[in-house]
Amino acid sequence: MRVLCIIILLSGLFWSGESMGQPSDRDIRRARELFSEGVRKGVEGNYRQALTSFNAAIELDPFLTDAYLYRGLAHIELSQYEQALEDFRAITGSDHKYADQVHYFTGLAYAAKGEYNEAIHHYSEALRISPDYYSFFQRGKAYYATGEFGRALQDFDVAHNLNPGFGEVHFFRGRARYQTGLYSDALKDLIQARATYPDDPVLHYYLGHTYQELGNEDQARDHLAAAEEPSYVAGEKSNFEQETRMLSERLSPRELTALDEGFYDTMLEEASPSGIGIQIASFVNPDQVSGIASAYQQNFGHPVFIQITIEDGRNLYKIIVGEFTDREEALKVRSELRDYGFMDSFLTLYP
Repeated sequence: MRVLCIIILLSGLFWSGESMGQPSDRDIRRARELFSEGVRKGVEGNYRQALTSFNAAIELDPFLTDAYLYRGLAHIELSQYEQALEDFRAITGSDHKYADQVHYFTGLAYAAKGEYNEAIHHYSEALRISPDYYSFFQRGKAYYATGEFGRALQDFDVAHNLNPGFGEVHFFRGRARYQTGLYSDALKDLIQARATYPDDPVLHYYLGHTYQELGNEDQARDHLAAAEEPSYVAGEKSNFEQETRMLSERLSPRELTALDEGFYDTMLEEASPSGIGIQIASFVNPDQVSGIASAYQQNFGHPVFIQITIEDGRNLYKIIVGEFTDREEALKVRSELRDYGFMDSFLTLYP
């Protein structure tokens, strides 16, 4: 009922005061045609024409939630962020099949406006529904923009581990490593980033200052001569073609969906951990959960387990770090994890 009311209110923008009834079969078919036409125009880069098609589709069928999502995406491409947010709000909280993407694009719009805390909230919601490397990457950028470099670094690490071929992450992880004093690691990332950002003056800026911190004045001088002071902005226009492809090629739930309640290691083998663990995250969607658990195990140096429980009639996938016999040791590691960005982590006793 809540979703229906929202759609009725929004559709009043297009019906010019006319009463709205259930669309006819003919209107529904035509709306789908216009929606597909809008997607094609968006992929071709004709965003204003895409908006015209999406507007016409919604006027014929105000219940076509896909059209709101893609119209919002077209608004982002045109830097019309408030209009994009209006579209995303119209379908937030619905059972839309792309609920994670609604939150993701909402985060992108807020980040483009410089409202990074709102962006972080929505990226986190997207990750709760369906963990994805690009949502981790974008949340890391928003954390970086707020000066929370430790949290940014953690998200960049996970994004890289989930998709090692994602070259863009090296540029931003290198900067986060620089900001946290990890100069040798920063240098490795920044050098690798040159394949994606050849001759970028901001990259030269960070390379120069990193070499300076490492005591290599000759290399520093060369890079700083070509450097440009960075003015970092976390928000950016999306890539309509790339995002459309991502939406149409949704990941299928992995083997976790076939598993019973219980504990599993990062290889999805049954496990029987004992003692005390630290729960750091939980997800409702199994996509990439095993990959995230593996990434955390690699980063933290402690065993990581996935616990599957059924709550409110649906599976919940919890990620738990460690297998501690001493409570004080567990509290110490929890403190380290909270410093690393897991503010809501808590101790839990294994059965």
